[in-house]
Amino acid sequence: EHENYCRVNMELASKFAWACWHASASQGIARQLGVPRACRQNRWMHTLDFHAMSIGDKFTDDVMCLLVESMPEQLQTCNLHLCACFYFTDVGLAALAAGLPDSVRELSLDLSMCTELTDAGLAAFAVGLKEGMEKLSVDVSDGCDGLTEACRAACEEGVDGLRAWASCQRDLALPSPAVPAAEPGADGAGEGQPQPQPNSAKGAISCMCVLPCHASRAELAALLRALRYAKHLQELILAFSDSEVSVDASLAAVAAASHGGLRKLGLFFNECATLTDAGLAAVAAGLKEGLQWLILVFQGCPNVSDAGLAALALGLKDNVQNLKLDFEDCHSPNLSEECLAACAGGVDALKTWARSRQDLELPAPAA
Repeated sequence: EHENYCRVNMELASKFAWACWHASASQGIARQLGVPRACRQNRWMHTLDFHAMSIGDKFTDDVMCLLVESMPEQLQTCNLHLCACFYFTDVGLAALAAGLPDSVRELSLDLSMCTELTDAGLAAFAVGLKEGMEKLSVDVSDGCDGLTEACRAACEEGVDGLRAWASCQRDLALPSPAVPAAEPGADGAGEGQPQPQPNSAKGAISCMCVLPCHASRAELAALLRALRYAKHLQELILAFSDSEVSVDASLAAVAAASHGGLRKLGLFFNECATLTDAGLAAVAAGLKEGLQWLILVFQGCPNVSDAGLAALALGLKDNVQNLKLDFEDCHSPNLSEECLAACAGGVDALKTWARSRQDLELPAPAA
């Protein structure tokens, strides 16, 4: 393959994977969707600026493991803004030091208001830092009440100062780093769950793309052309938000352009007032027989209702074995408790509920 083509493809996939990183991490489905893998494949990415604010209290030690898994091996500068991560502990800090790529030379770490951190965590962090670290900035100036004054002072002295302080803390029991969970399909992980099957045709590949759908008409048209030619695409994540093209129309177009080889589909809807029941019906109508995984995350989607979910359920093909529907931040007044309970119960529960709701007027798919 042409080197420049591979670079552009990897950089785009990585860019959009980072764009949906926070949402997928907070929902606990990032590994299922292969987001860390897509993020770290960009060997041309040298600087990372990460803000945990949008995750808030969901930024835990496990999420830190996910973050270091997502870092490309060629990363050189890393700026992590972890202010007010109240459930981030010494174990996660040790995991950061252990998991940072060897290539990182500069690290800026804002730990203000991380109330669970102690001297033991900072010592473990210092001991675990790679030898190649040249510049270190650690901000613990505000709200880190579990740290001693000596530890705070050491944090202000850079790499050498923090290491020197840590080497003297022999009385501290240093925490072991948090252990990251394996991505589905890696080293036997996800046993019993369907995995994308490689196509035996020459040149076929198993790949994952992360693409935004909050673009202009021209950009959406370019995406659709790419999907029509991506005959060997097996995993796809699409992140939608309102734009000059309605989400309903975008869904209908994407469904029509997708191929039968698609095995795993993730749809993220963020502040989508133009997503309606007709859009969900279009997804159901466009699903191909080969699809095995379907994950939909609704954030700020006030115009979906029971009728749309019923249309989606009744349109699901028999091959769909894994279904995850997340409505935690949907904010729709049109979803009943019975519908939400059925959605949480998986494929069979949702289909059973949908068949029982003969009173609903099912929407026609968006065109």
